[in-house]
Amino acid sequence: MYDGDDTLVSSPREAIERGIAFVQQELVLCQDLTVAENICLGRENTTLGFLRDRGSLREFNQLRYELGFELDGRARVGSLSIADQQQVEILKALSRNARLIVLDEPTSSLTPTEIEHMHQIVKRLTRDRGTTFIYVSHFLDHILSNCDAVTVLRNGKHVQTGPAIDETHASLAAAMLGRELSEVFPPKKAPPPTSAVKLSTSGLTR
Repeated sequence: MYDGDDTLVSSPREAIERGIAFVQQELVLCQDLTVAENICLGRENTTLGFLRDRGSLREFNQLRYELGFELDGRARVGSLSIADQQQVEILKALSRNARLIVLDEPTSSLTPTEIEHMHQIVKRLTRDRGTTFIYVSHFLDHILSNCDAVTVLRNGKHVQTGPAIDETHASLAAAMLGRELSEVFPPKKAPPPTSAVKLSTSGLTR
């Protein structure tokens, strides 16, 4: 269901034409091209059949300033962090007038600071441009703090959809597993004081 109609998208081109974009967990950018070249890929500025790099860079900078992204259009994408490459993907989608962007596990490779920055970008675009995001994630903290509604799928089937404000970590985990957490991980009895020590650690960190 998209824009009030049942929608079956048969190709990436049709998705773009309908304003739908997908940012995959494994990013699909051209690592040896610049940020601006990736943004304009397939829509390059040309004159008499020759590429105009300056025109692509000008278009990128105009879009970047308008949307508030801090990226260098001349930087090679392969030199960027994963967080910045995700921004390139989002900006690329917006340059094609995407109104619905699917983010597939967007925080799986990010640091806590990068995660917070990415969430700020998503919230700003939702507020200022009305962009809709579908946020696919197993990190329940991120879902509950950033989403308006939550849909749970289990074994490829729809389980439930409802307001995020009505959910908790426990309720979402139970919906994902199909049973309560206490059934999956029942409480364990403490060993008697006389039990032999099998493993002992000190100062263990991640």
